[in-house]
Amino acid sequence: MSWENPFRYRRDEDQIPTIQQILHTSYGGGWASLVPVKAEDGTFPIVRTYANFISHSDVSYYTILYAGLFHHTFQRHGLDWIRALYPLWFELKSKAFTALQLEIDALGSQSPSDELLSAVLTLSVQEPNPEALQVPPIKYPESPLARFQLLRSVGYLKPEPTHLKALYYLVSRRGGIHNVKSFGIINTLALADLIAATCSITAPVFPCIWKVPGHLEAGSSESGNRSLREDFGTWLRYMPILQGPSFQPFMDLIPDLQNVTIAVERLVNPQETELDIGDVISYANLTHYRTLKLFNQEPSLSINLPALPVPSLEPPQATSAGTNSAPFLEILRLTTLIYSNLVIFPLAVASGVRFTLATRIQRLLWKPEFRRLQDPYLDFWVVAMACIACLPHKLGTPEAVLLLQRLENLTKVSYAGKDGLQTFIEIMKGHLWWDHVCSAYIREIWQHLYPE
Repeated sequence: MSWENPFRYRRDEDQIPTIQQILHTSYGGGWASLVPVKAEDGTFPIVRTYANFISHSDVSYYTILYAGLFHHTFQRHGLDWIRALYPLWFELKSKAFTALQLEIDALGSQSPSDELLSAVLTLSVQEPNPEALQVPPIKYPESPLARFQLLRSVGYLKPEPTHLKALYYLVSRRGGIHNVKSFGIINTLALADLIAATCSITAPVFPCIWKVPGHLEAGSSESGNRSLREDFGTWLRYMPILQGPSFQPFMDLIPDLQNVTIAVERLVNPQETELDIGDVISYANLTHYRTLKLFNQEPSLSINLPALPVPSLEPPQATSAGTNSAPFLEILRLTTLIYSNLVIFPLAVASGVRFTLATRIQRLLWKPEFRRLQDPYLDFWVVAMACIACLPHKLGTPEAVLLLQRLENLTKVSYAGKDGLQTFIEIMKGHLWWDHVCSAYIREIWQHLYPE
């Protein structure tokens, strides 16, 4: 294959029909959706970068095909076809690792090439997650950002810790991520790191590469949904228990969460001025990055999520909440991450990240000091978001049962039924809430709590 004539055969595999389909899909939009940044001529430079890589690098060719087989099959045919293509998949994986070993053996004391970095990062987030492959796609409205950066299909894979550690080491040998020169590769390196951090619910390892586009900067836009402009985060901003220096990082984040949500809303309901999707994704990734790092969260090179014990069903005694404590700040971070996972960085629910966030919130809320949060509206929002994160497949788990019980206890007097739900949603709009996504989830929760 070559950039000038991308469909000219160069390797024997190029003549396999499935490989031809993968390459056509990749050139025709697959790579562009991974890094949707356009050049002045309207083309996507990431396509040229990958085309050049696979034209002269075996390790790039086989790792890109190995990854592309999963994403192409998922997008075109769904999960059932993936199992049927396992033999070809494992063959490509074997050839990718053989080529990778040759590259590493030849590296010596040299600085690793962009092609080698790209190959290792591809392998670091391409391991199938058997549990996730059993999870069907969700039926709820989703953020339009789910269509980009392979977030739908990557949710069915899992980060591979050994490859990630190798990736971080190789990038350090280059002198850091900002010394990577090929267009788009720095973006994909940072994206792989962001996905890994999202799955482990820790801070990313690499420094942030994304910036706030000027026209989307906080306070610069008067467009968008009026409720989002006027109500989003209002209750949180003025909540007495959230005042003070401990909460300032969270308060500083709210305007960015709001403006990204407004931008995402404009992708669903376009206006006269069309937004550049690359700008929206840059702002979204930056905001999600900052959310993961909230309250000085440290990065972790361990990607395995810790096993969580089944909670006790015995309710603890209520005491007053220690709102300046690290556990309370973590409740805020985890709840904000649920919102970010729904709207801003919508990794597929099959990844299990949302339910892990809900489980951690449940464990913290079940501590005696947090049996009741000091502000009832904050209690509403935290518990509601944790319940939402249990949908669609985890409502029967012990953690979800406890969260649903707490939400019912909080709402049954004043917010039961359809009328009560609408009032409850109006309250939620003063927190971190986007109606397009969140309301469909909370309606199902209400149906579960208050069946008619």
